[in-house]
Amino acid sequence: MINGRKVLSMDTGWTFHLGDVSVTEDDLDLTYEGIKKKVRSGLTPGVPDINYDDSDWEHVVIPHDWQAHMPFESDAIKTFGYKKRGKAWYRKVFNLPEEYKDCNITIDFGGILTHAKVYFNGAVMHRSYSGYTPFEIDITDRAKFGDEENVLAVYVDASEYEDAAYEGAGIYRHVTMKVMNYIHIPKYGINIRMKEVSSNVWKVNLFVNVINMTSKNEKLRIVTTLVDADRELQIDINNEGVLSEAGEECQVETEFTIEDPKIWDIDEPNTYNVLTQIYLKDEIIDQDKTVCGFRTIEIDPEKGFLLNKRPIKLFGTVNSHTFSGLGAALPDGILEYKLHRLKNMGSNAYRCKKGMASDELVSYCDKIGILLIDENSHLDTSENNLRSLRTMVMRDRNHPSVIMYSLCDDEYLQNKEEGERIARHMCNEIFRLDQDKLITAGLSDGFLDDVSVDNELDICGINFNHDKYDEYHKLFPDKPIIAMATTSAYAVRGEYNTDKEKIKFSNYDEDFGVIGQSLRDTWKQVFTHDYIIGACMWSGFDYMGGNMPCDWPEVFNVTGLMDSCGFPKDGYFYIKALFNSKPFVHVLPHWNHKGREGEIIRVMSMTNCEEAELIVNKKSMGRKKVNLFKQVVWEVPYEPGYIELIGYNSGVRIAHDVKITTGRAVRLKVVPYRTKMYNDGADTIPVKIVAIDSRGNEVVDADIEVKVDCKGGEILLLNNGDPVYNDTSDNNIFKLFNGKGQAIVRALQGEKELILTVSSKDLGVGTIVIPLMRKEPLLVVEEVKKKSKQLRAPERRGFFT
Repeated sequence: MINGRKVLSMDTGWTFHLGDVSVTEDDLDLTYEGIKKKVRSGLTPGVPDINYDDSDWEHVVIPHDWQAHMPFESDAIKTFGYKKRGKAWYRKVFNLPEEYKDCNITIDFGGILTHAKVYFNGAVMHRSYSGYTPFEIDITDRAKFGDEENVLAVYVDASEYEDAAYEGAGIYRHVTMKVMNYIHIPKYGINIRMKEVSSNVWKVNLFVNVINMTSKNEKLRIVTTLVDADRELQIDINNEGVLSEAGEECQVETEFTIEDPKIWDIDEPNTYNVLTQIYLKDEIIDQDKTVCGFRTIEIDPEKGFLLNKRPIKLFGTVNSHTFSGLGAALPDGILEYKLHRLKNMGSNAYRCKKGMASDELVSYCDKIGILLIDENSHLDTSENNLRSLRTMVMRDRNHPSVIMYSLCDDEYLQNKEEGERIARHMCNEIFRLDQDKLITAGLSDGFLDDVSVDNELDICGINFNHDKYDEYHKLFPDKPIIAMATTSAYAVRGEYNTDKEKIKFSNYDEDFGVIGQSLRDTWKQVFTHDYIIGACMWSGFDYMGGNMPCDWPEVFNVTGLMDSCGFPKDGYFYIKALFNSKPFVHVLPHWNHKGREGEIIRVMSMTNCEEAELIVNKKSMGRKKVNLFKQVVWEVPYEPGYIELIGYNSGVRIAHDVKITTGRAVRLKVVPYRTKMYNDGADTIPVKIVAIDSRGNEVVDADIEVKVDCKGGEILLLNNGDPVYNDTSDNNIFKLFNGKGQAIVRALQGEKELILTVSSKDLGVGTIVIPLMRKEPLLVVEEVKKKSKQLRAPERRGFFT
């Protein structure tokens, strides 16, 4: 028995087999006694059996997405990114120390794509039917200790799918083990509700659930500490003599008042840690923690969405759970990178696409101040879907960043009586668990009808259908709209002429899908109609698969404001101008157009200034008034040199942007996302690789082959943002696309520095050295010594190898 609680990582020590593993008649005893033995719980033959030989299986580290490692194939399904899915097995053999006997032991899976069956020591423990829903299994009764081996086996069927885009396949989120006292706080067992009762005076209701798995009633002391990051405010709540009855789950509610807490806001995301400890006879037997933040959210028919009583527009994007060629198995550092890129653009809202966010993404939204719309996968009241819905709500109800739950996206029952009844049931389930959030859904049809899922929603969430906003508002003037999916504008970074045959789309904000519209038209509607509380642009980043505008060899959907590396397209800068109050100017295109001397080039502004003036090689092309939702265009003959766009407010020059004709590329510049990393074996960052000329300018038309080597770390991926499939024969070699490329690197455990070297035949060598700060890795579950092997590093992936 242990006191307290241990949380251990189970991300390492897994073996993996792609494809099903059939059990042959030679493996089975088909006598009466043999068949009787097989159907008994815990005696599953084949992979779940402890004696199964997996010595020739691949060794992998979780998170793992096997679909990302599959080759691109022109005959595979387009919407899945031309990568095949299939079925696979995972297996982990491990020991548990004797001290864990008489403890409650659970294993948490953050997510498995898509359908999964989990076995422990030969017994089926769980069947998962949603790839986005975390779940836990309780292995207490079947665990073996000391020298006896335990086997965890997971069968994944990714031929099933939940989205019409690349999803990924496998155990793609973290796996952890919790070892607890038999008297403990269950998963999501701390719930904290705050309500402002007067000016920054808050009534707080704290609910703590406790399970007693023993056969004895106990008197407990439950202590909860609420404290901010700077420890400027600390509240201690002490509940004495709490009766915990044998075999029962109890809930303890405490009400108290807090004056002048720090408010959570998108500009100042102040959070509070909530730590709860359970004492039995003055000894801590369990503890758990959550997070909370003091903030208010409201909707007003006239003012729209109010955060802390002030109206704001939701400047959002719709985002896949994937990134680049990594697929769905994202290291925490890449999640952080994605969110910071959006926040730096000026975005304040994030809509999860087709499924609930990971724990880590929600925590990052809390930390950096992004409003999160978390999404349930299906409009359905089957027990499986209701379990997923309850999991999302119980997990996210304490998080200040989460402001809305979306019931579903684009369901065919959205305008049917059956769908309305289902939506009512789902809303009641949410309200029973959380009264603090708003409820919406992504509707593409039926919202104008008398019978509609929309009748049950707080906010009408409309996918595209831009021309129906006014009609809806006339019918339902007291109900605001959020554009849950909008825009779908096509662009390829660094391209300024559209040629669909070559899969090139210009950055002049003029190409979009049949149901889409330009960025400028999108935000003109949102800004000029108060009843539209905001919009989520499709999408933040280019992503694999989906409804791509072209066929093979396009493998990345080009609707992102950033490419698949997170490098900005020109539309990113328009949004930056729109979403930020400070004067901002961006001019396009670049000014490298060798061979086009004398040809007319379209020059366009992206600015929030009142006026803009274009200078070409010291000559003014004229100053023009800026319409925020149209911008300004000049037609000028190309001549090498430079163009400068100057922004004016009240006649005063206040901002400018310059594009110059660069020289040829002479060297490589290597820029890490962070200049320090941790050596815990998990820290991962993207590194930008840029071709520059002799004056240090980025050469935007340099498509140069480079080689990348790493010491003290490993290369997880090389990519360049080109949406076109581009095979490479060497995983260390790839081409820059329009002057840029990216290496995603992970620091190795225990190393002191990471050295990344980028070389090119014509541009020499560029090197960066990143010091690795010491950080203890997570406690890990002990692997079986006799089966322990040196884990092979994940296969390094060149650009689409």
